[in-house]
Amino acid sequence: EPCESWSANEAFQSLPAEHFPEVSGMRSSKKFADRLYLVNDSGDGANFYSFDQISGNFEKVQIKGFKGWDMEAMGYGPCGSKNCIYVADIGDNQARRKIIRIAGIVEKESYGSQVTPLFHKILKYPDGGKDAEAIIVAPDGYLYIFSKEFGLLSSDPTRVYRISLKRLQSSSQDVLEKVGTFKWSSFLSPLTVTDAAVSPNGKRLFLLGYFFSLELNLKDFLDSLSPDKITDLENAVKVSTGKGSQTEAVTYSSDGNSVIWTYESSRSDPNLIRKTCFH
Repeated sequence: EPCESWSANEAFQSLPAEHFPEVSGMRSSKKFADRLYLVNDSGDGANFYSFDQISGNFEKVQIKGFKGWDMEAMGYGPCGSKNCIYVADIGDNQARRKIIRIAGIVEKESYGSQVTPLFHKILKYPDGGKDAEAIIVAPDGYLYIFSKEFGLLSSDPTRVYRISLKRLQSSSQDVLEKVGTFKWSSFLSPLTVTDAAVSPNGKRLFLLGYFFSLELNLKDFLDSLSPDKITDLENAVKVSTGKGSQTEAVTYSSDGNSVIWTYESSRSDPNLIRKTCFH
């Protein structure tokens, strides 16, 4: 179930602003202790980073053959018998793009300066271009994409799309399936989803926003979605995270006891911030 009691926010590591001015996606490794994977927003090309939370050391890796027009999110999960990092080029502020791209990269101890992805998939939405900044790889074998509905008083519901992990690897192009829409029940504090994460045990979903975030039971959430209705997240737990800054990257810690997020900062080094659940 969602955590009902959280610690205060704790800054525990900094990111060099010259390399990480606007982190837009982040995932913890289950295989390598204290490792985070990161991507920057548009302007950094088709790169991702392997970052050590303790030492602050990192490795910048170019994804060969991947254009990376507006990198906005990361996923982590199986790809056949291996673990993969999923990198999502899905940003589209004007909702005009005809295609988006996702690459799957097999997780390994070290990458060097370049890596060839296991697959590179071109995707289309079934109902036209969408801006999006959040993906998850869920235990049900699907990758989900959450649209970004922006505006202080925006009442537009978040749209959810998916594709099976098997189909991601089976061909070069495909069309996403729309599975539903959802909204947060309070009109005066609408949720703009800037990232999402699944706990390591696959049971909890964390939806990051600019002013606050939500945590909920993942299976119940997915079961509640329907193309024919708008799901109200009435059972979600509200969590204090961002304060209006460009907070656009979140992950659970590798043990699932904490959530970790960061924010945009080009003038000073942005912090990694941690919030721990009191069990």
